[in-house]
Amino acid sequence: MSDATPIRVMALHALAYCERLFYLEEVEEIRGADARVFDGRRLHEALDEEGELVTMQLESATIGIKGKLDALRRRDGALVPYEHKKGRARKGEGGPEAWPSDRLQIGAYALLLEEATGEAILEGRIRYHADNRTVRVPIDESTRQDVRTAVERSRILAAGTIRPPVTSNESLCGRCSLAPVCLPEETRKAETATHTATRLFPANDERGSRQQPHVLPRLRGAAPVPDRHSGEGRHYDPREAGATSPTAVGGSRLRRVRRSPRRRHRARLLPGGDRRRKSCDARGPRPQRAT
Repeated sequence: MSDATPIRVMALHALAYCERLFYLEEVEEIRGADARVFDGRRLHEALDEEGELVTMQLESATIGIKGKLDALRRRDGALVPYEHKKGRARKGEGGPEAWPSDRLQIGAYALLLEEATGEAILEGRIRYHADNRTVRVPIDESTRQDVRTAVERSRILAAGTIRPPVTSNESLCGRCSLAPVCLPEETRKAETATHTATRLFPANDERGSRQQPHVLPRLRGAAPVPDRHSGEGRHYDPREAGATSPTAVGGSRLRRVRRSPRRRHRARLLPGGDRRRKSCDARGPRPQRAT
């Protein structure tokens, strides 16, 4: 990234969230999308309200940023930029607040609008759809200075050759789409031997896969399930069902994978009664009846 290249407003948003995330996306050009990212994209594609200007492209060589505004409205004769977010607003002492990264983003759009229209932008608004809240963000000198500082910081990071350190706020990593690339827990463990990694699953889920058939969670009024080896009946803890193999579910018509002696491909008979399912046989999509 050269000094003459305008920085994306979304890159400033990533910078405010985590400098390491900014570096991965803008310098190393590694971008990933998880369920949250796709949900946000679907939300923006659905925005089409009558009387609004949606997806307005803005760019400024003077400020050094560019971006696409979600919506622009007039309120009491003044232009107000709108940004839509799928998540929830931040809980503040005086009520809902904008997250710091969202505040920086709407501030950057306000500066772009001022240069493009010649009108002073006094306020931006962020719509959080998860809790149906609209947060007003004043565009004051403090907000403008935050945008300038973020642009300068992004230039410094883009000129470097070393990834910024992992953020100290571990809660951010659980919601980051690039966590599998960033490897924050592994990095913290390597840097600090006494670091305790954040658990992704409860302790009860750390166990080997059970190959014993008919392992079912205990249901109300259910009879004990006979053990495969001892023959003794017992009730299994529902948490144990999460580690069973697919062929171990009792009462299911799921059959084991059958290997063809002539071909290396496998065919799986799926449950479905009289309904037909397509097999994964290499000879073609021939229907096969589950028995």
